[in-house]
Amino acid sequence: MDYQFVLNGQVLAVKAERIGDRLTLSLPTGTHVFDLVDLGNGEFLLRSDGKQYKVVAVKASSKVIVLTDCITTTFDLPSLKDGDHFGADQGEHGDKSKVVAPMPGKVVKVLVEPGQTVEPKQKLLIVEAMKMENPLVAPFKAEIVKVNCTAGELVDSDKILIELRQLT
Repeated sequence: MDYQFVLNGQVLAVKAERIGDRLTLSLPTGTHVFDLVDLGNGEFLLRSDGKQYKVVAVKASSKVIVLTDCITTTFDLPSLKDGDHFGADQGEHGDKSKVVAPMPGKVVKVLVEPGQTVEPKQKLLIVEAMKMENPLVAPFKAEIVKVNCTAGELVDSDKILIELRQLT
């Protein structure tokens, strides 16, 4: 997945690809490959070249806070268009008809059901990650086609939680 962050006023483009227990991060400074251990609750161990890093990333409003063993970095997210905010994260290939889990977490509450019509920015469900409740919202006016999760369920990042059909 491709991400953009703002650090010290500069846009930082990051590409992250996870295949099994391998994480490849492509940064402006180069490409880094890590062995990845998922500790649960949004915490990970990254191992590379004999070094190990414990990493926690938390998204809060228009910021992403990344905590490691020795530093905490806060990234601002660039200004986004309507509907392109936390909760309207896109499925594979930019498909906004699939609302996906932005990070591992627990579904606290499902607020919609199949067949229901929702308005842009209407809350669809709430996912708890890192002890923060994060509402996931509709990116546009839509009909709920399918709900692929239930309250109390633990979900991995990028799991398709709700499928939508855009209405005009």
